Amino acid sequence: MSPRWWVWPLVVAAVVDAALVGRFETSSGLAVDRAVLRSVHGSNCQQAVLVRSAASDQLFVIDTWRRGGAVVSGTASAAFVPGAGLTPQSKAAIAEGGEVNLSMLQRPVASPPGDGLMANRYLQQVGAASSWLAGPCLPFANPFQSHLQRMGTLPDGGQDLTVYRGDLRYARGSFQLFARAQVWMGVRPDGRMGFEVLKEAAVPGVTGGVPQAPVTVATLFQYPHSHLGRAFATQAPALRAGFYQKEYRRVLTTIGDLVHDGLRTHP
Repeated sequence: MSPRWWVWPLVVAAVVDAALVGRFETSSGLAVDRAVLRSVHGSNCQQAVLVRSAASDQLFVIDTWRRGGAVVSGTASAAFVPGAGLTPQSKAAIAEGGEVNLSMLQRPVASPPGDGLMANRYLQQVGAASSWLAGPCLPFANPFQSHLQRMGTLPDGGQDLTVYRGDLRYARGSFQLFARAQVWMGVRPDGRMGFEVLKEAAVPGVTGGVPQAPVTVATLFQYPHSHLGRAFATQAPALRAGFYQKEYRRVLTTIGDLVHDGLRTHP
């Protein structure tokens, strides 16, 4: 006996649901989401964030790790003149030890077992559909709001990172980095975040057109065993300056590789 007529709509609905679930499970947004969660569930995360503008390049190193049952951070900053190295002001700050901020070491934030603090912060923002994210070990762009597509792979230090490209326009949330930006995210072979590059873009319909000097924000994610703690702060100024210069070159290399491979040329 053939199925009754009312069975067919149920069969069609089940097939559509299965297709939608399958598409979501293999989506680029979910792939990056899993990389973010794997990153924040680790024991440490260091971000080198470079803000590039026409006048100068500002480097911020944000190091976050677990200390007992708490999360602590050490931060440092340095400014560069493109093509000319550290600015005189940064050289002076490094010589005086003023570029390192260890105040968070005195204010540890209690964290549930399993690094639940950072994961919960991320999930809350994603659940609220915030366009831009804020917090340690997180990319700035919400991967589910960025319309990401897999672009291919990019070699980095002997490993191939999977690269995703998208476009994000601010819609909601308590934090706005750009009104609109092009987005690139790289995932490491171990499934953790490798990098994020954001380029400020024009907002259609808004007077002013494309920004004359668009700002680029590039973030490299690392998972080191040593941190920007007191031992780092007591190193000789030349050693600390060398660390910032190395991080600066690494971020520039990643940006350069994206440009070289043509990934930046998509509309």
